[in-house]
Amino acid sequence: MPSIPHLPQIYDQAVPVLLALTANWPHHPAPGSTAPPYRPAHRPLNSHRRATMLSTLNPLAPPHAHYDSCPWTQALAHAWHAVRNRGSNPKEAAHGLWPHYVHRVRTWLTAETPPTERAAQLAAAHAQLCATLPTPAARRRIT
Repeated sequence: MPSIPHLPQIYDQAVPVLLALTANWPHHPAPGSTAPPYRPAHRPLNSHRRATMLSTLNPLAPPHAHYDSCPWTQALAHAWHAVRNRGSNPKEAAHGLWPHYVHRVRTWLTAETPPTERAAQLAAAHAQLCATLPTPAARRRIT
């Protein structure tokens, strides 16, 4: 059960900093840039370990989590947009993103996806963020 009990502290320390840093990045990715290759984890996650991780994760979700069915990348885009374009406090934006993050971790743990497919999913989500966030149309969609 690596880091699951410490997930809130890790999240609170890392995500506001990442939102603040990326809010100052240029509007457009470098020409020809692609998502970095992701290495799939080859460790099997047996059902007992998964159940233990989920039972530790479940109490970390807010009691009335107000995440909806929007994809994780869209929730992340909203937080990024709030920091970059509205001047929101990165810590507050990260706090609003927390229920979506817990839901994403839970979804990730319960998915029966082979490791190589998970790596492809990470690369696709990264590419979607890189392709979508900087465009004016995307900024209008997430406002």
